[in-house]
Amino acid sequence: MSKTYYFRDSLIQIEIIPKATKHKTFLYLATPLEQNYNSKENMESFEIWKPLEGDVEGVRKTFKHRMQKLYDGWKDEFDSQWDKNSFLFVLKKNGEYIATCRIIIKRYHNIIFQVPMENASIQSYDLSEYFDICAEGGMVSFKDLKSFRKLMYCVASWAYENEVDYLFTCYDICNTLIRRLYVDTLNFEKVENVQLIYGGFSSKKYKKEVKWQVVRSDKEHGRSTMDKLTDESDFTYETGKYPRLNDWIKERKTD
Repeated sequence: MSKTYYFRDSLIQIEIIPKATKHKTFLYLATPLEQNYNSKENMESFEIWKPLEGDVEGVRKTFKHRMQKLYDGWKDEFDSQWDKNSFLFVLKKNGEYIATCRIIIKRYHNIIFQVPMENASIQSYDLSEYFDICAEGGMVSFKDLKSFRKLMYCVASWAYENEVDYLFTCYDICNTLIRRLYVDTLNFEKVENVQLIYGGFSSKKYKKEVKWQVVRSDKEHGRSTMDKLTDESDFTYETGKYPRLNDWIKERKTD
């Protein structure tokens, strides 16, 4: 005789084996059923969408919700300009986005695109000084730090696989959590004395325009980030499984 129970996110089967003793006691053996069956943890999924594919508006809505808690001035029309050269990275659980990120391609060798940072007021930072394959990171949102680290491991792995040799982004200088995550966890290097302002975008808390600190990373830093986050993720990034940058470039040329 056996019974099945749900215990700590896993199904286990209890087999009751009679033991021949005068007290009629029983021996209970617990064995796990299929390892990934109905496990809350294993209902998480990671996806990458190439430009203009996937649930672009759903991801934007998730990030917009986070931004509107802190800032005034968000505009979908401004943000959607970059959809055509953006790869989206999402971690989902039970149909909800628990972590998001966007990599906006700036340069692929001699092919040049526009990125949001070029529409800001930039102080002493020449955006033309790039390497061969470079991009701007953004649209980072997460429900908890564990989800953040899981997704960033996958993002770093994808960037390394696709030979991105220069990645830049920025953070609100008043947001100490994001600063620590970008600089300490993701190994971004602060570009000294370079901050930017997006006109019409202001802090709800401080009632003034937001200053964003520019940070950068290269391929070597990206590899160290990937290696560091590998031990903190229960995902294994599968090389060759996800949309590749060079394949998307080839598709654009044939359109």
